[in-house]
Amino acid sequence: MEAANLGRYFLYSGVHSVGVIEFEPPIFGPSSQARLKPDMIISVDIPLFNAPWGGLRIEDGYLITKTKAERLHTTPYTIEK
Repeated sequence: MEAANLGRYFLYSGVHSVGVIEFEPPIFGPSSQARLKPDMIISVDIPLFNAPWGGLRIEDGYLITKTKAERLHTTPYTIEK
């Protein structure tokens, strides 16, 4: 984000469980006691807010298995200038 000069719009990043509310616990981060476990579905949430051109939010869902995190979609990301 800093290399793209967007750091000031990148207010937080979140890794959280997926359920019935936004940003559902457990929420994972440096100070969290929560641990990833097999069969959990999590979301990696990356928002950019209040940039001069607007904003965006990218959330990717993952299934946690015993050996890896499987991304739950195959949508490619492209950036057009």
